[in-house]
Amino acid sequence: LYSEAKGWKASNNIEISTLRRYQTTWEKFIEPYEISGKDIRKITAEDWTEHYETIIRKFSLTKKQVNNIRDVVSMITAYAQKKKIISHNTAKDVLYEDLPYKQTAAYNSVKVKPFTEDAARRITEWCFSELSSRRRKKQYLLAIVINMILGLRFAELYALKWQNIDFREKMIAVKSQAVYDYELDEDLRFVNHGRKITDHIKGYEEERYLPLPDDLAQVFMQIKTLGLSDEYVFPHFRYNTYNNIIKEAAEAIGLDRNDYRTHSLRATAATLLYQRTHDIYQVQ
Repeated sequence: LYSEAKGWKASNNIEISTLRRYQTTWEKFIEPYEISGKDIRKITAEDWTEHYETIIRKFSLTKKQVNNIRDVVSMITAYAQKKKIISHNTAKDVLYEDLPYKQTAAYNSVKVKPFTEDAARRITEWCFSELSSRRRKKQYLLAIVINMILGLRFAELYALKWQNIDFREKMIAVKSQAVYDYELDEDLRFVNHGRKITDHIKGYEEERYLPLPDDLAQVFMQIKTLGLSDEYVFPHFRYNTYNNIIKEAAEAIGLDRNDYRTHSLRATAATLLYQRTHDIYQVQ
């Protein structure tokens, strides 16, 4: 019933991002298991309980993560009730408070390792030295230098516009992000139209204003001289290229490339800021 329920939900103007989350949840936590093949009219509360206990133990899920799975189950059972396939929703009979939740999440959690202050300095030096190489895409090298200080998410870096940078007031406004632009086709399959820029940042957080020191302003001016775009600071920015150069930089200074990725720069910026200020509020 999942596909039918998804189509029903889509017709009720649900956000495509929510449907994408449902799809990912279904494919990881429900579809591969026996319960997905059972007749919904014969699924008991004990069946639901056994399923939840299985995936909680397998993936070390927290209560919040299980609630995301319950959202998908609720969509399916609500559709089944609407179509009079079932008269009673047995998933509501599960004693959710008694499930063996984990206190902290383990699945899909990759520890982000920041660069030390010395490593950050050496990577910055490496990036500047590589600017002379013709084979290098200079915007990526300069993006690493910048983000070691600013700690922007990739989606925020991608969406950063020149108009967000006030060189006179020495301030950077972070107010947009890039998200994947999906739509559902007639067969209820997700079609990806690439990235689009939104007028908000992740989680609808308030826009942030970051200081622009003189040395960082000079790096931005180096990007401007590349003449890539009058609108975006990093046009045609590719995640994989950016990520691979970060790993290459780590390897170049003797670190294990597998320990570092794009989010390492964000973690580095936060770590170094806290070491300088010991102000957790400012870091947040």
